[in-house]
Amino acid sequence: MPLIVTPRQLIQRSELYSQLASLLGAGVALLQALEMIQHKPPSSSYRQPLGAIIASIQAGASFAESLASLGRWMPSFDLALIPKSKMFGRNKNPRLLGRYVSTVDGPAVADAMTQAGKWSPDEICVFLLGTVLAPASELAGAIADQRKKSRAKVTLIPVDARDWGAYIPNDAPEVAKSLLTRLKRGT
Repeated sequence: MPLIVTPRQLIQRSELYSQLASLLGAGVALLQALEMIQHKPPSSSYRQPLGAIIASIQAGASFAESLASLGRWMPSFDLALIPKSKMFGRNKNPRLLGRYVSTVDGPAVADAMTQAGKWSPDEICVFLLGTVLAPASELAGAIADQRKKSRAKVTLIPVDARDWGAYIPNDAPEVAKSLLTRLKRGT
């Protein structure tokens, strides 16, 4: 990723993730999903990196290893969200998901919690990233209201995408806390 990221680049990256999630959610195999996206990517500049990812997977590398091999093409935060067998044990840690919105406020919290409940029956931790965050009291109230309404096991962490500052709930999983700490330190 370049040093300065434009809103257009964030939208294109978001569209890439959305397409991949939709295809995988529909049961399409990872390799086939990547090939489909490569034919009509959100940005023509994604064709070459997607081709490299596909070739790397076909050569036996994992998805995470393939992405990491591209250097700075994939942001380190996004790479950190991809499950790795050493980090994620079965039922030990929740699935970590990231969602970018321009403003993290009550309606964004409600939408993210509703969508997360549909993504998986397992425990989920959602990093709700934005460049504008509502006051902590408003976010806490919105999260509490959504927890009362939902039966899903969702932990939502509002994150300031500018500096990785976050309102971390007490019950947030350790893997999420350590990830945020690492991102803040740049390690």
